[in-house]
Amino acid sequence: QQLVAEQQSQSQSQSKIAANLWRPKFQLTHVQGSRYKLQNISEHSLDVLKVVNQNEFFRCDDINQQFNPGESLDILLGGAWGIPLPSNLILQVAGRDKPIYVQIPGKSG
Repeated sequence: QQLVAEQQSQSQSQSKIAANLWRPKFQLTHVQGSRYKLQNISEHSLDVLKVVNQNEFFRCDDINQQFNPGESLDILLGGAWGIPLPSNLILQVAGRDKPIYVQIPGKSG
């Protein structure tokens, strides 16, 4: 019975680790028109080097700055007439091999 308890506690700690690994780092919220707020929702400073998929937007501010935990930036993301925005903003972050995908929310209203 002790073995079962050990296995349960091990799987709980593994799922906690997995939850921490997959937690989103940034959140985008729609402000108004083409304005969005990009916020670091992680517990670490993140240094954004560039927007990887900038060419998929009609208008997209390039981002090259460090975001401290909770820090946000107002950015412009615009699609051309009749061309929808892509579903993600893809950010290259210093110290990471893979870029971070940030879901672009639908416009409210």
